[in-house]
Order: sequence, then C-alpha cells, then structure tokens
Amino acid sequence: MTESLSSAVLGIDIGGANIKYALIDAKAFPKDGSTISDQTLSAPSVNFPMWKLHRKLSEQLVSDLSQYSSANVIGCGITMTGELADCFFDRKEGVTEIVQQAFLACKQLQFPDPLYYGVNGKFHLHQECDGQENLLAASNWHGLAQYVGSTGFSNGLLIDIGSTTTDLIPIRQGRVATSAKTDFDRLCEGSLVYLGGERTSVSMIVDSLLHLGYHCPVMREHFATMKDVRVILGMRQGEEEDCDTADGKPSTIPYAMNRLARIIGCSGREITSEDAMHLARQIHEAAKKQILDGLKKVEKHFGVLGQYLVSGHNDDLVPISQPATHKYLSEIIGTQGARNAPAVAIAGLLLQVLKTKGVDLDTGEDVTGGGV
Repeated sequence: MTESLSSAVLGIDIGGANIKYALIDAKAFPKDGSTISDQTLSAPSVNFPMWKLHRKLSEQLVSDLSQYSSANVIGCGITMTGELADCFFDRKEGVTEIVQQAFLACKQLQFPDPLYYGVNGKFHLHQECDGQENLLAASNWHGLAQYVGSTGFSNGLLIDIGSTTTDLIPIRQGRVATSAKTDFDRLCEGSLVYLGGERTSVSMIVDSLLHLGYHCPVMREHFATMKDVRVILGMRQGEEEDCDTADGKPSTIPYAMNRLARIIGCSGREITSEDAMHLARQIHEAAKKQILDGLKKVEKHFGVLGQYLVSGHNDDLVPISQPATHKYLSEIIGTQGARNAPAVAIAGLLLQVLKTKGVDLDTGEDVTGGGV
C-alpha cells in the first residue's frame, strides 16, 4: 500500500498493552468514511506490554513504523493511554516518557515531528507538552468520539469496548458532550467502565459462581480473564500461539477451562465442557451488567441520546438487546479501521486539521505556531 501513496497521514494509539497504527491516504481518505478500503488505509496492531517494556518504546516504534518509510508521511498524530501503566510513578512521568520516546522515533525515521492529541480537542507540538499531562493522558476516547461526530454521527452514544476498558461517550451536535477530562471524572460519571473483553480478571467481575448447586465464592487471584470466558463461549477464536494469558499457556478452550476452574478451587480435569460454559455464561452476563450500569448512569446524566454506535472488537458485551437501536463503527470507517479505531480517528482528525490550515498534501509543509 505505502508504495502507491503520494502522501499519507499517520495515527498512533499508544496503549498500556498494545500499540495501534493507522496510515491513511491523504488524498483518498473520505471524511465520512463511506468508501474506506485497503487502498486508503493500513491499520495494524502490535502487542506491547508497557509495564514490562516501557524503556524500549522508541525502539518498538521505529521497528513498527519502518514499514512506512517508503511512504510520504506528511503528518503524524499520537494519542495515548499507556501512561497509566504501573511502571510509571504517575501520569506526568508516563506522559513525559511516551512523548519523548515517540518524538525520538519519528526523528530517527525522518518523519514529521509528531503532534499529540489532547482532551481539549486540539493537537499539541512536542515543545508544548511539558506540564500538560491532564490534557494528553488517556485521550484516545476523546479523539475517537470527536472524529465519529465529524462523520455524521451527530447525536447518540458511542460504545467502545476494548481489551481492558469500556468507553461510553455521549455525542451531541457532532461534538463530545461530556466535560469530563480525567479518568477519575469519567469513572464517577459512568462514561468509563474499567472492564474489557480480554485482559480484565474474572475475580474483579464476580464475587461467587453457581456450580454443582453451590454458590461458591471466587478466589481473589488473577487465574483467568475475560479472554478465557469469551474463548469458552465461542465469542473469540482460541489461538495456540496466543500465550498472553494469566498462566502463560495457550489461549485455547482446554487451557481456558483449566484457568477458569481455578477461580472456584478446581482444575480443568474436574469440570466438564458444560460446567465451563455455565461458569463462563455467568461471568459474561455479570460483565454486561456492569457495562449496562455505566450506560444507565450516563443516560441519567445526559438524557437518552437516541442511537448507539458500537466500536471495539468485543461487541458481544454490548448490553443492548434491540439491534435496531444501534449501528457499528465498521459501517463508518470499515472493518479494518474499526479494529484500531482510535488510531484511525487521530489520523483522520489530523488530516482535517492539515486541510483546514491549507497544508499542501503533496509537500506536507510543517504545521507551526502553537496548538492545532
């Protein structure tokens, strides 16, 4: 794809467990996303446990982004949530390190200086980022909602269920409706539910599980995750090579059953496939209930917002029973783009900014002069 691009805009979403990328054709990428295809978009995702490898972030970015070295990259936008990783003392330290390492990676690849998206809806130059951790931290939800609002989804609720968290973002008149900026604000408001479809530990979701007629309290250990639950229920494909699990064993049904059994003090040899399905269904329903509680809280605060737009790759956790009330982000930005939606959104927003400022999409003259 990169060889055919005369100019491209790059979006990067640096998370705590994954880094997501989106390279879009600066001339062919439509505002409304209605004709997005593989010819206008590249959106890969790379596993990167920030808490273990944060000192190698720049090295990882250079390795991943080198595939785009043949493209004429005229703009690079970055959003982040990785500053929450517990390898950092606080948000300030995390934001500072991510900003610096991303800047160094772009320099090494001779890409344009990156612009960092903030929850004020603007991009910020590298030299403006010092002391702006409250603007830059955990900004990907805002960027996604802001972009979605610009594509015609002007009134409704964006439901984005990722691997770790769920965002419930109200949109009115094409703009993000909440004034909440920090994770604390959003947790209190209900627009951030700290539960996702893969990494969330089962023991954080349920207190007890019904098994063999007994309500057994769960063990408060990181024995199993929502990934195991969804693999057992057939809502996620099990993969032999995927060992990003609680015990480091493959993400397949037999191992997932064994991990889940440990939660109630058993092993995989002591439960049947039927037992495992029964346990998994209880956990799955409890997870949906927590997301529903957040949704009700948001709607109580903002009023019923009408249509729902579902994002993320865990739509089985969407607590809505009537399909007519919701549509999918893939209908707006395509299936490939929906997998790494925040990165696509940041690239799309940056392209809008570049066009508004009159940047030549062939030469990509530098964006200068303060936040954009």
